[in-house]
Amino acid sequence: MEQNDFNTTQMDSRERLRTLYLQPGDIIAGNYEFVRELGHGGMGMVCLCRDLVANGRLMAVKTVPDLLRNDDEAVAALTREYDNMYSLTNDGIVAVRHLVKDDFRYYVVMDYAEGETLASYLSKHRKPDISITMEVVRRIAAALDYAHGKGMVHRDVKPGNVMVQIDGNDVKSVKLLDFGLGLQIKKSFSRTTGQMTGGTPAYKSPEQWDPRRFGKPSFNSDQYSLAAIVYEMLSGDYPFAEYDDMETFRVAVLNDAPERIDGIEDYVNNALQKALAKKQEDRFENCMAFVNALKQRPVVVTPPPPPQPVIAAPPQPYIEMPRRPEPPVGRNNLTFTLPGGIPLVLVHIPKGTFLMGSPTSEGGRSDNEIQHRVTLTKDFWLGKFPVTQEQYQAITKQNPSFFKGATRPVECVNWNDAKGYCDLLNNAFREMLPTGYAFALPTDAQWEYACRAGTTTPFSFGSTLNGDKANCDGNSPYGTDKGKIVDATTEVGKYDANAWGLFDMHGNVWEWCNDWYGDYSQDTVSDPTGPTNASHRVLRGGSWLSFARSCRSANRGSHDPSIRYSDYGFRVALAPVQ
Repeated sequence: MEQNDFNTTQMDSRERLRTLYLQPGDIIAGNYEFVRELGHGGMGMVCLCRDLVANGRLMAVKTVPDLLRNDDEAVAALTREYDNMYSLTNDGIVAVRHLVKDDFRYYVVMDYAEGETLASYLSKHRKPDISITMEVVRRIAAALDYAHGKGMVHRDVKPGNVMVQIDGNDVKSVKLLDFGLGLQIKKSFSRTTGQMTGGTPAYKSPEQWDPRRFGKPSFNSDQYSLAAIVYEMLSGDYPFAEYDDMETFRVAVLNDAPERIDGIEDYVNNALQKALAKKQEDRFENCMAFVNALKQRPVVVTPPPPPQPVIAAPPQPYIEMPRRPEPPVGRNNLTFTLPGGIPLVLVHIPKGTFLMGSPTSEGGRSDNEIQHRVTLTKDFWLGKFPVTQEQYQAITKQNPSFFKGATRPVECVNWNDAKGYCDLLNNAFREMLPTGYAFALPTDAQWEYACRAGTTTPFSFGSTLNGDKANCDGNSPYGTDKGKIVDATTEVGKYDANAWGLFDMHGNVWEWCNDWYGDYSQDTVSDPTGPTNASHRVLRGGSWLSFARSCRSANRGSHDPSIRYSDYGFRVALAPVQ
């Protein structure tokens, strides 16, 4: 029943709240003033509200089905999912701010995303221009890979859960909705009522239909759903849309390959078939690998062989210093000559004290950037550039990179690969290293200290970024207007160095650090090395794929140390042995 089916003014405000026949001005959960309905369905409604505590800021408030209010198991599951969702801070995901309740039900309070759902857009623009399709899908993939890196799976990716702002051929905004929360509500509703409501059939992966046969849904389930969206945007219909009987449709999803789309390139059809594979292990390594394959880029789907010992003439020592020198006090850079005469230049970084993390006033910051004072008690050296493909290949005889180029940064390397490279350098140059020093990945603190180079602004070059001073997603700028997007790595050194002579500390590739990822201490610390054990290793600097805010000096990423992505690289340090 629509809200205007009868005269709601005859109800008092409490009765309107109980029945959800709301009028403008009604107050939800004590703080949210109802403006209008944004949408409704079997799981409840979404309201546009003003947050009376936050100066009238517009928020989207989603109702949770009434019958779940007194279900302790459902409430506990919803709270856990809210805690996970709250940790996601990405411009491509609608942020969840609060989980609140009143006498009648729970509500999920989210940022209000202007625009319309992708489902609404596609109802008016069947088979949109390929440039629009690729940009929308690229942004969805970037948001999904970010969330997957945090251990979160959406499980209900569909056009109705994507908010877009598209003006002609200009894709202004793409944001994912209902990350985990919507499906958790549906699962709890199903358990309580016995009615099956999980997922949206047109976009459900085979493992969501039959987990006993295809395994538990995972990150790759979201990739399948994303591929179904791409299929719909390119062909006008989702895969297997020719079957209007649900059981026939389900059997087709579980057993048949979707028809190839007429009128598009073979490499696009091939990428779709791979992403829509029945077995999860037959799909792409991640969502961006799928998107890159749609652009006819070669895709690395198997890890490179482990590095082999270098069999070559002994490398020549750097010229600037005698054998086994003590660490210098001055600004003395080092140059090591790799096999083939390839130089590896390290910049001298003086010891010192700095404020690590970001102030609470810094835009785009995350809760993991608690500002605290850090002292590094010894000098160290850091690579002038991220390790390039020619430098990596000179030592390992391998080049796993997605975007080929001798002086582009090596990528598609995981933490273990990066550490292995450092170990090989130590073997090759053992007799030439300063006493008490060894090649290693920089610590989290060493990396940020070197990146800042004495600055306190969000970036070492100031407070704004739109792709002009670092290789990032200029369509998602920081503190300024939109800029350019390269959509690939660039040769190292293309952008200006920071004050200490380090290049590409912002953007181009994420850089692995030595530390396990963990929360900062608020205390003053010296030479921190992170927690002794955890599940993820620290990544720093952002990449060619990142929103500008992710390239800030204080921004911290993390991922499983076994993961390889086309925007993950590293730079080496020559640092005191821990």
